[in-house]
Amino acid sequence: MGHRANLIIVRNHSYELYYSHWCANTLPKNIFWGEQYAIKFIEMQTKVDESRWLNDAWAEGGAILDADKKM
Repeated sequence: MGHRANLIIVRNHSYELYYSHWCANTLPKNIFWGEQYAIKFIEMQTKVDESRWLNDAWAEGGAILDADKKM
């Protein structure tokens, strides 16, 4: 069991994928404090490639942080 989440950081017209087994249910409070805090939080998770990307049956949450567009 877990609270699995896919996380993405978009920078310089590219992206990095991250995975967390435990943060899907706490994502709102983990990224609430703004871009710099959210980037640090996401980068503390496990960096993965597309082969470890969870599909909609396994992912229980997710977030995209687009540093290029400040979104």
